[in-house]
Amino acid sequence: MALAATLWFEDNSLLPELFGPHTKRLKRLARLYEVSLDHRGNAVVCRGEQKNCERARKHLEGLYERLKRCETLSEEDFGRSEHEGEDSEKVDELTRGLALELPKTTIFPRNAKQRQFLLALDEQFLVFALGPAGTGKTCIALCYGLSLLLRGDIERLVLSRPVVEAGEHLGFLPGDMREKVDPYLRPIFDLLHSALGKQSTERLIARGAIEIAPLAFMRGRTLENAFLLLDEAQNTSPQQMKMFLTRLGEGSRMAITGDPCQADIPSGKNNGLLDAEKRLAHLATFVRFSAREVLRHPLVAEVLRAYGEG
Repeated sequence: MALAATLWFEDNSLLPELFGPHTKRLKRLARLYEVSLDHRGNAVVCRGEQKNCERARKHLEGLYERLKRCETLSEEDFGRSEHEGEDSEKVDELTRGLALELPKTTIFPRNAKQRQFLLALDEQFLVFALGPAGTGKTCIALCYGLSLLLRGDIERLVLSRPVVEAGEHLGFLPGDMREKVDPYLRPIFDLLHSALGKQSTERLIARGAIEIAPLAFMRGRTLENAFLLLDEAQNTSPQQMKMFLTRLGEGSRMAITGDPCQADIPSGKNNGLLDAEKRLAHLATFVRFSAREVLRHPLVAEVLRAYGEG
């Protein structure tokens, strides 16, 4: 049954962000739900099948509510049905009260699995997050650690990755030690710049409040009153994983993130992340993400399913 429904939005200052330049985002939603979406001032008229109009309405209203909470939207938010069938009211219930407010952005869990991970970080001393790229594992863990640092709950945020080449041999890299390892740690710097801004990031690094280092630099240390994040943990050996886990000192918390399906360690060698899952199931919390929670371009989830990670 065809339907014509009108949606009204109170705050017209949010509409340019919601609709996109030349209403590009609005048109993308219209294609997604096979409806027409026409706006006049603060109103959007939706025409199409009743079921499709209802889904488009919930999606659009959910995005508008996120803008009201000062959350940043991405193009991927307009490229697939909202949470693959979860309506905006349910998502809002899942994410209510779990905002991580940072200088440059506000982070909310965007599905039930992210909520589970964020709650685990808040309640447990050691949390593992396993699953595909694009599910927000690293972003949530890093931003949670930043929130602890900025409100004074910890004295230091320690971020680490194993320095392993992704299936290529790059040879000797020029420069000093920081310049050599910078390409491997660049994703962490990018996340910090997005959350804090470049100047604030460099200032906190200079005074030692934030430390970014390759995994090998962690040996022999005990880190107290800190939040420790080991990213790309699928590229560790069991020995390296044990070494990192035993850095945990008084008043500290630890998060380990990685995708077991994208390990770059030599074939035939034991994987430290999978080994830890077997050994520590009774000691730590493990949160497993799937392709369903991928928040990058919609095609990424389909690519993962094609490679058997769905």
